[in-house]
This record gives sequence, structure tokens and C-alpha cells, in this order.
Amino acid sequence: MYWEEVKKILAQELSAHSFERWIGSTTAVIDHDWVIVKCTDEQQRNMLQTKYGSLIIDAVQAIFGSSMTVVLAIEEEYERLAKRYAPMSLREYVLALEQRMQQLEERVQRCEQLIDQLQQPNIVH
Repeated sequence: MYWEEVKKILAQELSAHSFERWIGSTTAVIDHDWVIVKCTDEQQRNMLQTKYGSLIIDAVQAIFGSSMTVVLAIEEEYERLAKRYAPMSLREYVLALEQRMQQLEERVQRCEQLIDQLQQPNIVH
């Protein structure tokens, strides 16, 4: 599995203690240009983001030969993300986000129209 190859690179870069504490227990789903890393808890995710994020990105790039989107997720998020986004390519994901953004912009416009109508003076006869 590719994630195991990434972990081998990280094991060479970190002390044995740091690797086992922060990286050793991780698993990942890899599809197209996504790597979704499963962290056991918030503390592990925060440490991976803040201290080891650039090392992880570099190791992923070394294995895959190109940059990929790396997402660190705790267990609850991981299951949702793995099902929702991993099967999509980055292009499909961006298109889905653009579609959702368009829907939200339309809602905002409707709300603005309602606010404008409510702010107009009411003439009572």
C-alpha cells in the first residue's frame, strides 16, 4: 500500500519514538489526487498538522511523483470523507464545491431581496 511507503520515508526522517507516537498508527485512503489520513484523535491530528505537515506532504510527493491534497481527519471525519471525497478527482470535487457555492449565492440573493422588501416603507391607507 502506498501509505505504508510514505510511512517508511517518515520513519527515516523522525526519531523512532516520534514516529511511533505520531505516525505509526495512521492509515490512509488514497484515490486520484487525494490522501485522507486517519488520525486517532484531535491531539494526533494537531501534531501532524503543525509539526509534521510539511514532512508528510514531501513524503507523499516523493512516493507519488506529484503533489496531492493531504487531509488529516479524526475517525468520525475520516469515514465521512473517505466515502464522500476519495472517489472523486480533485476536478470533480472543485466542481461540486462551485455548484454548492452557486446555490449559496442564490440563497443570499433571495435573502437580500427579502431584506430590501422589508426595509421599504409600508404605506397604510
